[in-house]
Amino acid sequence: DARGSDGGHETSGLMGEDWIPLIESYGPAGVMVINFLSCLGFPIPALVVMIIAGAWAATAGAPLAPYLILGYAGALIPGIIVFALGRRYGAAAVARMERRRGWGRLIASARARHDKWGGAAIFLGSSFAAQVGPAINLLAGAAEVSWRQFHLGHFAGRAIWVGGYTLIGFSFADNIDAVIATAARWSWVIAAVVLTLGAFVLYRVLRNGR
Repeated sequence: DARGSDGGHETSGLMGEDWIPLIESYGPAGVMVINFLSCLGFPIPALVVMIIAGAWAATAGAPLAPYLILGYAGALIPGIIVFALGRRYGAAAVARMERRRGWGRLIASARARHDKWGGAAIFLGSSFAAQVGPAINLLAGAAEVSWRQFHLGHFAGRAIWVGGYTLIGFSFADNIDAVIATAARWSWVIAAVVLTLGAFVLYRVLRNGR
């Protein structure tokens, strides 16, 4: 059972072959829909699907960019919607979602992480603890966090989440089931590595552009 430190649905015990037909049939659009639903709080193993998408691109010789772009779009849009609902309806939105099945636990977990992480909760919830990301975004909206602060944390966090797992699948396509079985347990390490590599690439781009 490959479950992350946040428990829950990121892997759901499913291995690679369960999701190959989805990628074969729908390609990047399938990844976008899976990420969209997962980031609205549905119990769907988006982590597995992104790893499989990266592996499929590597083994089938398909372009990787569409999986990254559409997967990123699918992960971004739900967070913006949930944050906007929190901004619009405030505590009433939080109270209503707490009564929905599964969301009570997510919101309690999100509150604990906000107390622990403070202003970095949106970024960390969108990258390292993606399962509670929707609840963190809802709480941030209800707390009237500025749109600018939300966008900075959410856009960067989801880039790491989508890019990290898709690239992991692309890089280790020959041993994909083993990667899926351990990915959730090492999500913090994966996100940190991707963040470091991203910062290095950005530094090189800015340096060469001088």
